[in-house]
Amino acid sequence: MPFNRRCQTITFLLTSHTAHHICLRNLNKIIHSGGALVSPQVLRITSEGGIYSSWCVTLKQAFVVFVRLTTVQLGHVLYRVHSYFFLRESAFWKRELVGSSTAPDAPLLQGNGSTNAIILEEDPKDFDCFLWVFYNENLGDFSAKLQDWITIMRYATRWDFPRIKDLAIQQLEKHEMNPIDRIKLYQENKLPEKYLFPLYVCLASRQELLGIEESRTLGIETLVLIQQARERLRAPTSPMGDKFLSPIRTDLKPADVFDIVSATFNISFGELPADPKPGTPVFCPFFW
Repeated sequence: MPFNRRCQTITFLLTSHTAHHICLRNLNKIIHSGGALVSPQVLRITSEGGIYSSWCVTLKQAFVVFVRLTTVQLGHVLYRVHSYFFLRESAFWKRELVGSSTAPDAPLLQGNGSTNAIILEEDPKDFDCFLWVFYNENLGDFSAKLQDWITIMRYATRWDFPRIKDLAIQQLEKHEMNPIDRIKLYQENKLPEKYLFPLYVCLASRQELLGIEESRTLGIETLVLIQQARERLRAPTSPMGDKFLSPIRTDLKPADVFDIVSATFNISFGELPADPKPGTPVFCPFFW
């Protein structure tokens, strides 16, 4: 079975008997060589017996990939993962695995075997969680736990998987989560301000004062800005009310609240949704 990689053509000389046993579903096996799936433009299958004339099978290039496995070691655990996902989705891993090469069959610079494995100082359970996105057996089912999506988001941010990060954000937005912890998570993973702004509004407009642990979690800069926004949203203390807590001003409209909080945090309205959906409360509920 002669194989010519340059011309990307595989030729088979078949007898009338053996030709009966070639079928399209076996083409995947036919074009494997050295563990890599080559991408021939045309497979030519001919018959010497004259029963079958020459015919061609054209491969759909959009669905032909080079199958390469990358070896990754975490502690005493070795992984063999498909390089294709990492090369396609992550600029970081593309640089790590093939450097500046743009060739679809560029050789791997590292991770091409157990003796050249990529060493990661990560928890194998967390890495399993991240790989689940690519190897999810239930297509379209992303019903993972909150902590799993937090882990996925952190890896997606660290390793520059933008589409995986977007997916993680979509799923995290569906989960209930303490606004304080959500702010910290979103800030650590550098999410756009449009995701943080509603959380700032929540904390600035809630009745309860921020506690000590909450303040530590937020950090000094975010804490100061939230406190400033809280002061701007509130009226002077009423003689008949709580002398330690100023009530939020009753004359404020949703647009006024947005203006005050956005000005305090220096957030442009170009980074925010144009208008909240009808029926959406201005002050979001809390989950503790």
